[in-house]
Order: sequence, then structure tokens, then C-alpha cells
Amino acid sequence: MHWKKLDQTIDQLKSYHWIIFTSANGVYYFWQRLREKGKQRFPSTLKVVAIGPATARQLREKKIPVAYMPKEYIAEALLKGFEKRPVEGKRILLARAKKARDILPKGLKSMGAKVDVVESIGR
Repeated sequence: MHWKKLDQTIDQLKSYHWIIFTSANGVYYFWQRLREKGKQRFPSTLKVVAIGPATARQLREKKIPVAYMPKEYIAEALLKGFEKRPVEGKRILLARAKKARDILPKGLKSMGAKVDVVESIGR
């Protein structure tokens, strides 16, 4: 896996308002790379989203509070939840697998968010 974009993103974590994890594996690999870069935690201002319970559990094991998890564990439900949260002008980091649907970044951008997508795992 090529880490350049992920490393740059980790160095800029303080500039994001939200980070969305779409899998427990994504949390694991993102956290592993964060630690390899000598960082021990996320900025306190960063709100963390988990797509489902396994992802939330992986975050809690790392003492990362989950600000939002949709009732259904799909991108469409996550977007519906963001309709109730002001994201216009906010920076959102989407940490996901290389192969994923574009519904989430496109939907968030249509709400006025600036979305960066980073691959936290290669598959």
C-alpha cells in the first residue's frame, strides 16, 4: 500500500471537522498508521462517525468517542443523518477502502461539505 496520501491526511487532521470510517478494518489500519507516525490520538475538535457497531467498537477500543452512527449501516442512512447536522463549509475526511461506492462523498459535497477521501485499507 502506498501511504503518501494517508500520511499527508494524518498530518492535517486538525483541519477537519468530521472523520467518517466505513469499516472496522479502516479504523484499524488508519490507527496503526497514525501510531507509526508518532501520534497518540485524534484532535479533540474532530467528530468521529462510524458506519456501524463493529466500526464503533473498534473506535471505542482505541478510546475514540463516536459522535454519530446511523441506525442502518449503509451510506444512504449516513447521508440522511447528516441532513440534520450542519456540514456546509465543513471539512470531512472519509477513510475507506479503495473499492467503494461514491454515494457518500458525492452526497456530502451536495450538502456543501468539502470532502477528502483517503484509502485506509487497500481492498
